[in-house]
Order: sequence, then C-alpha cells, then structure tokens
Amino acid sequence: MFKRFLITTWRNFNKNRAFSLLNVIGLAIGIACAGIILLWVEFYTTFNHSVKDLDRIYQMKDVQVYGKATYTFPVTPFGIREELQQNFPEVESVVRYTDASVNVTLGDLNFAEAGAYADPEFLKMFSYNVIRGSAEGALNGPDGVAIASSVASAYFGSVDVIGKTLQIDKQPYQIKAVFNDPPDNMQFADIEVLLPYSVYYNAHKDWDNWGTNTTGAWVLLKPGMNVDQVNRKMAGVAKKHMPETSDTYFIYPMERLALHGNLNGTREMPGGQIKTVRMFTLIAFIILLIACINFMNLSTARSEKRAREIGLRKVMGSSRANLVARLLSEAILMSFAALFLAVLLMVLALPLFNGLIGLHLGLNFLSPKHIVFLVSLGLFTGVMAGLYPAFYLSSFNPIAALKGNSPKAGGAGFIRKLLVVLQFSISAIIIIAIFVIYHQIQHMRNRDLGYSKDNILYLTASDKMMESFPSLKQSLLSTGKVSTVSLGSSNPLEIYNNGGGFQWNGKEENQEVLISFVRTDNQYLNTFGIALEAGRQFNKEPAVDSNSVIINEALAKIMGKEGHVGGKLYRNGDSPRTIIGITKNFVFNNVSEMMPKPLIFFNYPSLTGSIFLRLKDSRDLSGTLAALKSVFAKVDAAQAFDYHFLDKTFETKFKRQRFTGTLAIIFGGLAIIISCLGLFGLSAFMAEQRTREIGIRKVLGASVNSVVRMLTRNFVMMVLLSCVIAFPVAYYLMSRWLMDFDYRISIHWYVFAVTAIAVLVIAFATVGYQAIKAGRLNPVKAIRSE
Repeated sequence: MFKRFLITTWRNFNKNRAFSLLNVIGLAIGIACAGIILLWVEFYTTFNHSVKDLDRIYQMKDVQVYGKATYTFPVTPFGIREELQQNFPEVESVVRYTDASVNVTLGDLNFAEAGAYADPEFLKMFSYNVIRGSAEGALNGPDGVAIASSVASAYFGSVDVIGKTLQIDKQPYQIKAVFNDPPDNMQFADIEVLLPYSVYYNAHKDWDNWGTNTTGAWVLLKPGMNVDQVNRKMAGVAKKHMPETSDTYFIYPMERLALHGNLNGTREMPGGQIKTVRMFTLIAFIILLIACINFMNLSTARSEKRAREIGLRKVMGSSRANLVARLLSEAILMSFAALFLAVLLMVLALPLFNGLIGLHLGLNFLSPKHIVFLVSLGLFTGVMAGLYPAFYLSSFNPIAALKGNSPKAGGAGFIRKLLVVLQFSISAIIIIAIFVIYHQIQHMRNRDLGYSKDNILYLTASDKMMESFPSLKQSLLSTGKVSTVSLGSSNPLEIYNNGGGFQWNGKEENQEVLISFVRTDNQYLNTFGIALEAGRQFNKEPAVDSNSVIINEALAKIMGKEGHVGGKLYRNGDSPRTIIGITKNFVFNNVSEMMPKPLIFFNYPSLTGSIFLRLKDSRDLSGTLAALKSVFAKVDAAQAFDYHFLDKTFETKFKRQRFTGTLAIIFGGLAIIISCLGLFGLSAFMAEQRTREIGIRKVLGASVNSVVRMLTRNFVMMVLLSCVIAFPVAYYLMSRWLMDFDYRISIHWYVFAVTAIAVLVIAFATVGYQAIKAGRLNPVKAIRSE
C-alpha cells in the first residue's frame, strides 16, 4: 500500500514538475533558513549548560544609588569571599575572579593570552574538564597555573605538560592542570590561562577595603537553599562594614545571565539577549510560514488538475478523512524531500554563516537532539503547509468533479489573495526593518565623537616601559611614523573606573554623583584630539599639576558656579584639587548615549598602564608596525607586541547591532526570494489557466501591453494593499526597537515610499515576466491549445 502511495505521489510530482520543484525549493530554503536560525537560538538558550551545578551558581552584584540614578555592577570588595564563607552557612563556596591579559613566554615564543586570576575552587565550580593534573590543587599555591589544551599544544605540541614551566608576565609558573577548551557558549570560553587569585591579591593589597570594588565573585549555594532568603540576608552586608553606605549586595543566577542580565538595581528589566533570541525565533517561524504559504497557494491553484482524481477516489469509497490523510501525507513527504535538500544547504551555508557571526554552529548528525530537531522541523512544515490544501481539495463534489466542472474556487481564490497579501506585508516590514537598522548603525558610526579615533594604536605598558617611558617616547617619535605619544589608564571607549564621594562648594547635601575618571599624562588630550572649552592641559612635569584636574563640560554643568577653571574638588578628606581645564563634551564608553556622563582627568602618569600612539598615516601600516615593534623590543624584549587600534575597538561597540542587521539582511532577503518563488509559480499558473482567454483577446485586437496590465493588475493591487497593512506595523515595531538608543534616527516618510517602490518592482519583475511571455503567445496556438 505504501509503495502504491509513493508511486502515485511521484506521478503527481512528475505531472507538474515545474510547480512541484518550486514547492520543494521554496520549502527547502525556508527550512534551511529556519534551521540555521534555530541553531543560533540553541547556542544562546543553552548558554552555560556545560556547567553541572548551573542552577546553584550565582554572580555577586553591587547596587549603587547616585541621586535618582541606580547602577548595578558585577564587582565587589576583596573581603566578600571571607564574609560569605564565615557568615553564610547557605553558601557552599565562593570564587573571586578577575580577567587579565597575560604575557606568556617559552623560549622564542612570546604571546599575549586571555587569562584570569581565580580562587582554587574555580575549575570544580564551573565543571572544567581537566584532562591532565588536578582541578583541586592547580590554583592553591602562588606558582601554579592551569592552561587550556589549545595553549598546551601551541607552546609544547602536546597536552602532557604537567610539571613544565611557563614564564607568565615574567614570572615562572608550573603547569599543574590542563583543561579542555570550554564550549563557545560558556561564560569563560575565551579564558585560556588561569592563575592563582592570591597572586592578584598580593599585587593589589592596598585595595583591600570595603569602599573599593575590586573583584568579580561567584557563589555556589548548597542544594535546596532559597536564594530570596540569602539575598534578604545579604542586603545588610555593605552597611555592616560601611554604616554610611547605600550600597546593596545581592546574587543573580548564572543561568539567567546570558539572556536576561539587564538589571536596574536588583530588578530584572526587559531587554537583554533574550529580546534578540525571541526576535529571530519569530523570524524563523515567519520564513517557514512564507514557504508554507507558497505551498498552499500552488496546491490550491492546481486544484482543477486533481479534481477528477479526488472525485474518482470519493466514488470508489474514500471518505473525506482518508483523503485528508492522503493529501497531508503527500505534503509531509514533499516536506521531507525539501528537508533533505535543506540539510545539504545548511551544511554548505553554515561555514559562511559562522564566518559572518563569529561562532561555530554546526549540525551534529550523531546527536539525538539534532535528529529530533530536524525530523520535527520536517513534520511541522509538512503539516503547516499541507493542512489547508488537504481540507480544501477533499471538499470537492465528486459528481461535479467527474463531469469536468471546475470546483468553485471563490473561497480558495480569496484565501490565496489573502496569503499573497500576508507574504508581501511581511516582505515590506522586512525591507523597512533592514533600512532602519542599517541607518541607525551608520548614524552612530558617523556621529561626531568629539575626538579622532583614526590612526590611534595602543598597548599595555610593562614595568620596564613605564620606567623608561621618556626615552621610549623619544625613540617612537624618532621613527617618523608617530606624531604623538601619551600615557593613560583607559582609552575613551573603555573608561570604566568611577566612583562617588566628590564634593565642591555649593553642592547640595544630598546630591550624590557617579563620576568616571581616567589617569593621564600631559599629552593624552592631544593624542586623541580632545578639545578644551576652557583652561589648559597638564604641565609636562607631573609634580607641577599633582593636585590639578581637568573635567568635562557635563561635570562642570553639574557643579554649577564652582564648575569653572580655578574651581575646587574634594574627596574623602584629600587635599583640594584645582580645576585647570574643561574639555568639550565627547562620547566615551556608550556610543549610543546622547549626553556623556561626568568625567575627571587626573595627572597621574605613573599610575596609567597603557601607551597611546597617534600614527602619522596608515599607508605603510606593515612597515610602521615593524618599526614600532623594534623600538618596543629594545626596551622590553620579553613583552609581546600586543597592540590594538582604537577604530577597531570602536567597531566592536556595534557588534550586537551589526549582527542583528546582518541577520536581518540575510534572512530578510531570503524571505523575499521565497515570496517571489511563490508569486512566480502562482502567476505562471494563472497565465496558463487564461491561455484561451488571452488568445481570444489578441484575435480581437488586444496588445501585449493590455494583456500584461490584465495579468498584473490584481497582483499590483494586492501588493499595494500589503503596503497599507505593513507600514503602520513596521513603524510601530521599529520605533520600539529604536527606543533602545538615546542617539537615534527618526523614521521618515521616504522610508515607506522607497519600500513601496521596492515591493512593487519586486512583484512586477516576478509577475511581469510571465505576463509578457503570455502576452507574446501566438493567439492561434493559444486557442488551439485548449
């Protein structure tokens, strides 16, 4: 019986080969697109799932209130570990953790690696797969190190390296553990070198006070503990150690961090990565829906071709339920044929897609989860595509069908038109979304930052470089490749040091302001081209301006009458600091922010840690980099030349928006192509149905143009109607999306005009070919064909 079913299905496929191929190709593209999107969704929805005790691990957070503004920081004081271990019996373990780029040397090999300092329980808490050595003892002593297998292979050519030594930041460390590189969708996926936290603590002991947030921290609760009770108890920890503070500590679940970690105080706010995940899940469904609409339209449009078959089956005793099951089975079979093609498309497309988004997604044909996923995708698509045609075709009157009378297609014709309108409404929304996303990204990228980001190179300064900076600076300038050299603790895009407690004359008693600050030398402003509104820059002799500061316009405005050159700032009983300069406002950290936050420049060259160079030009970049590397190597040959360009750092600020825009363009374009495939097939079939009518019209004098107008009129009207429906929906959706940006574009009328023209051109190009082809038919042949 199944064999007979396959034979008759193949005959139906072969009888209408062109339309059947359009159906399969449309479904295949739809399934492939949806499949790739859902693999990306799986990547984020299974984030950190490699961690065994994920449901018991929490990240420490610190809530700080400044005036009406509330901030949540993932950093705490050093003492949080001891506090929780001693006074919180609900806690099983606490791990402090701090990222750090480290310089790794072995013989002639010398590279900067992504590293971190962590307490001894780190490897066990986060379920690292330690393949050599011991997870328990690797980070206990001050001279042990745990490395990723990729690092072991890169430096030693093997993972059997326990007991061997690496020079890390010029200190010898003995390898005590080798771990498999964690999966990409894990919190610490990039970290390749783990060092004992005691090393970091000993280097920064002077920061060990409850008023200084210095470290990240992770908490593993004992099984069965109530996190709300722990947080209520934890709320008083800050006041216990600092009675005057308003800070509040709490723990936030690691399993929600990747998708939902958008916090305001202790409250979880809408947004975060979950918003993007939901959006692309919806896009996957929409693409599948468009592909299924094509199937429905072509299946119902070809109803006359199968009317007699359906009538005959009914006369022979088939019930409507049997016919529905048969027709639905045909659709599912077609869907699985498309699924096979879709899997081939996914295998071919995934390397390109991974290159675009910087991930390593892939289909695992040995994974039961992926097999179930593919089978479910095929079944879902087949049922969604075949359900309506199955019920429609099975409803034919058998007597009328056998007599050759066409089934009444009024209802089906209306539904087909409705589905075409829906398809092109979605296409119009996608075009508007692509337009708005692209222009918002360009709007932010091209804004006036208040400084020049081009041709600026920066790198971390070693102790030797800091000690010999004057001569190093002169050597760099002598290369002829560099116009200015300066020291700073941060570049303008990464000024993350901040604090409160600043006072000035006239400040309101309850006014508290969070102020960012950066430590610089006298050439920092010149290097970046940051303009002064008033006053002067720091003196080249640090001692002259040791108690001087430069502030930005935003802070000057907050300070009111005291915010001028000569004004005074105080903090925590320190000597008053005199304002010697006020910079014009410039964009730092958040490039989508309309107004910058308050900022202070301190004259502390010896406490900076980064060297910034403005290159004269970038024409001979390889030659410039070689010359600079040679200069730095003469000062400190053991330090890797690990440089960065500020314009590249700037581009990373748009990673999420560019990713959204790239996916929208790719999958939006494919959705439009799928719509066009369906429209092409439908218009071809309509033209075929009206072959005799067209022939008679031509005999009576109709021109090719009039035939084209006749065949395209309905489609053009449907497309115009789809625009009317799509525009308000698109305006609402994209206005909501733009609300995430302070510095944003407006959606102008011409966006909709261009979209309407684009949709009309797409539709006419698709339908017009068939219309012109039909209009140029020889009328005698057209009439004779029927």
